[in-house]
Amino acid sequence: MKYPMFEPLLDAVLVVGPLKEVYYCNDACVSLFDLSRKKIVSECPIYDWLTVDDSSLFISKEGTKGELEETGYIEVNFESKSGKKGLVQISILPTQELFGRNKLWFVYFHDVSLEDRLHRKYLKQLQEKEAIILSLDKSREKTDSSQNIESLFFSQLVECTNTLFLESNNLDIGLKNGKLGVVQVKATIEAIQGCAKKISKIIEGNNQKKL
Repeated sequence: MKYPMFEPLLDAVLVVGPLKEVYYCNDACVSLFDLSRKKIVSECPIYDWLTVDDSSLFISKEGTKGELEETGYIEVNFESKSGKKGLVQISILPTQELFGRNKLWFVYFHDVSLEDRLHRKYLKQLQEKEAIILSLDKSREKTDSSQNIESLFFSQLVECTNTLFLESNNLDIGLKNGKLGVVQVKATIEAIQGCAKKISKIIEGNNQKKL
């Protein structure tokens, strides 16, 4: 079977038969599961080479979710027979062959492994930011009484903390709206890291001046 409309898609797509055997896969499937097309498109059922942590899904051995009605996207962890693991959003769509009677199912896989790693990294950066701000609060209580040093010190801190809060708020909004791009996350993480380093240098310089 050929389904040329699926070939250019970045998301992996499988066409599954009544016995959960795979009739078709696009190139994205080969890359996602790290398996040959011959291994994927075979007489064996899909659950022989792919497992997901939601056994209720139709692509699992005893699963029925998606058999009669479209599931929408469901986020699950997967492991293929090659040992490849990841996080995907799966959608199962029951359909029929255009010129046949056999029932078919289109199964879409949207890989979110990279987004998940970036999100975890972002949360770690936020935790580090909060620790730095707490350290700043403690350091501010011990600052020198000199007006010139105090003025320069806190003006630099205000600039850095404003940047940190702005970047984190922008990411929070992006995460809530589901419109967070990989490029935006990377740029924000770099900005947060830069501010964190700058703040650390300010604190270090201020402590040295006290000595």
